[in-house]
Amino acid sequence: MQFSKGCKPNGKVDRETIRSTDEGSLSLFDGKSGVYAHQGKFYIIGEGVFLEYADLASAKQDWFGKSEEAMCAEVMQEGEPVDAIYVDDSLQFQDFFYRELYYRVQGTNPPTLSCSPVAFAEANMAMISLPALPERFSAYTFPSEMDSTTEIYFEEELFYWLMDEGEIRKTLFSSAEEGEIPQVSYIVEFDRAYFIAIPAEFAIEGRFSSLEEVLERTDYASMGEEPYEEVDYVAACLLDRVANDEEVDYIADEGLYDWMENHADYEGSYELDETDAFAIYQLFDGYFVLDPYERSVRGKYTTFDTAYDGIDEEFGDEEEDDEDDRPE
Repeated sequence: MQFSKGCKPNGKVDRETIRSTDEGSLSLFDGKSGVYAHQGKFYIIGEGVFLEYADLASAKQDWFGKSEEAMCAEVMQEGEPVDAIYVDDSLQFQDFFYRELYYRVQGTNPPTLSCSPVAFAEANMAMISLPALPERFSAYTFPSEMDSTTEIYFEEELFYWLMDEGEIRKTLFSSAEEGEIPQVSYIVEFDRAYFIAIPAEFAIEGRFSSLEEVLERTDYASMGEEPYEEVDYVAACLLDRVANDEEVDYIADEGLYDWMENHADYEGSYELDETDAFAIYQLFDGYFVLDPYERSVRGKYTTFDTAYDGIDEEFGDEEEDDEDDRPE
């Protein structure tokens, strides 16, 4: 999603206050970000985004990248029909699956559109907490019926706990073109049930009754030869290519970001503000830049200085950079 129409809220508005006092249910939700109403204004709040809008139409247009009516037409034309809800023979809602999200179209003049990471019917099913989870995870609930897709939890602590305490049974890879990063997911067995763990999103999906049920309901391109396999980032991202100072981005891949921190040599940083900085790492005779906002890796640069200058050119102040301030 590309957000360009919103403005940065003033310092008096707190995102957690808006979330807790939302004046209506989320208009949109993809598991990471949502549209919230608060004191006559609208906000897109989520992972790496916090923007304010004067009206809901502007927020939705920024969310979809086009008008709500145009997005409705696209979903209805290209999406996979999932459900239709009638009341007294009158069509009330139509649900579609499109680009890994569920969309609900309501009305016709004009139509309104909502989206969800899970089917709207499943979102209303009975949910239970799992007794085998520690007390601190009791707030997380899963479908009471096996083999139903649950909501995705972007919770790092829950993800790592289940990966550590469960038994990893299979590694799955998404499809990817040469030079792109496949998404890796693991099938984890825990307490006689099976869950899908997605490290790029710190996500847990489940519960399933068997490996076969997971594989039948999961989109993947290939299966690893071992129960636990990491992405071969060197091959997938061509990290050992010749450095040429051209900017190459691998956006929002938590696995690559963590892999670089663990395998490359830290050389210095470009300070953004008091809390954030672009870190510069050396690997395979070149220099890569780790972007803390997008959790992405940029590069490959020929020297530390060209990496530093590349970031300064895009994010630095208009004032001339003082080379004496650079890390040695």
